[in-house]
Amino acid sequence: MNVQYACEKIDEFCKGNGWSGRDLKSGKNYQCKSKTKTKTKTKTKTKTKTKTKTKTIISVYFAETDEPDTVEVAFEVVNIAEISNKTKAQVESWIKELQGSVGAYAKPKTRYKYPRISISSDEKVSEFINYFSGYITDAITRDIEYKVDEKNENGLVFSIDEHIPSSILTRRGQSKFRERLIRVYNGACAISNCTAEAALEAAHITPHAQEQSYEVNNGILLRADIHTLFDLFLISIDPESRTVLVSEECRPSYDEFHGVKLSLPSSHLDWPNPSSLMDHYLKWKEKNSS
Repeated sequence: MNVQYACEKIDEFCKGNGWSGRDLKSGKNYQCKSKTKTKTKTKTKTKTKTKTKTKTIISVYFAETDEPDTVEVAFEVVNIAEISNKTKAQVESWIKELQGSVGAYAKPKTRYKYPRISISSDEKVSEFINYFSGYITDAITRDIEYKVDEKNENGLVFSIDEHIPSSILTRRGQSKFRERLIRVYNGACAISNCTAEAALEAAHITPHAQEQSYEVNNGILLRADIHTLFDLFLISIDPESRTVLVSEECRPSYDEFHGVKLSLPSSHLDWPNPSSLMDHYLKWKEKNSS
């Protein structure tokens, strides 16, 4: 197992969720920020103070592990329960499932006695990220960060997130996943180069219904209409040349994109997974062969 690669992938996942990293002697600690409000009353008025605190979510260890060439992940159960809207007992049960599937039990080694799993392969690292991402997805989706205040025609202030239909939010893709794709694709559609952020969506290469993977290499940032055609297998990507393929059904409206080279992120780690592209291409070919 490539321990450095494993740590980089977990680090990318954590930072994609907005968790800050803090170096430890033999690993890294990841924390999220939470805000608490306290009210104090005086004779004339009530004052509200907001304090920002950091809470540990997980710690990742690459040294002093039970087995060599493994990484260990320690979970802060109470804080994970809070961000995922689960009970402490539910989180503890979920961690036991992880210890029997994507990893193995590892002994707690700090005074906090956080439960740990040991991960021993690159494949299992990807599985862990998918499991963890899926576990907290509901909570993250409810925390969509479109907080820009605007005024409607009556002069009333509202937050955009309260007025975006849920179908659009769902279509855009899981919020943190979309944010990561916007970042690695420099805010432009990988096919059309459209930079209107409101029109950009997180497209899963392997359909979300088939596999709940939120890894960057299972996504492509696409303009909304192109995303729809991609999901319908009317547009695909040649896995070898990485050029765009448009079905006859969609020409001439989308002919300008046929044969265009897919724009790729700067890091090879973020490039679309070749195997997933091949699966999508074969389905596109089957659909458009007649």
